[in-house]
Amino acid sequence: MFIAHIGAIDSLARGLRNAVKIVEDGILARMLNERYLSFTNTEIGKAMESGQATLEDCEEYIKKHGEPTPQSGRQEYFEAFINRCI
Repeated sequence: MFIAHIGAIDSLARGLRNAVKIVEDGILARMLNERYLSFTNTEIGKAMESGQATLEDCEEYIKKHGEPTPQSGRQEYFEAFINRCI
């Protein structure tokens, strides 16, 4: 049982080291900024993010600017990045 606890602490330490590396490198933060760029660069995006936009506001925005162009969320890329770090 003692050896199992040592193994668990080793795994925890490795995970914490990897988490620090992810934060210090800033890669994940850059990836998230790129992914949500439309929210931070538009007024409606900022209002939605802060919880101030209503459904009616969103509807008016779509009527005025048209349907948004679908973009990939690059989910697989995020998963591969995290898996490489683990």
